[in-house]
Amino acid sequence: MREAVRALHGLWGVQPIRIGAQARLEAFYRQHGFEPASEIYIEDGIDHIEMVRAA
Repeated sequence: MREAVRALHGLWGVQPIRIGAQARLEAFYRQHGFEPASEIYIEDGIDHIEMVRAA
């Protein structure tokens, strides 16, 4: 995840990153600076949550 964030910042500059994460991985993404930005929703039968990492 650190490399993915580094690559995104290198390509498009430092800016917020928004992802649709599987809800069961929320704690993992929080460790990388992401915060929940929505209620849990179902996608393909799996609980998901929008998360944002501030710039």
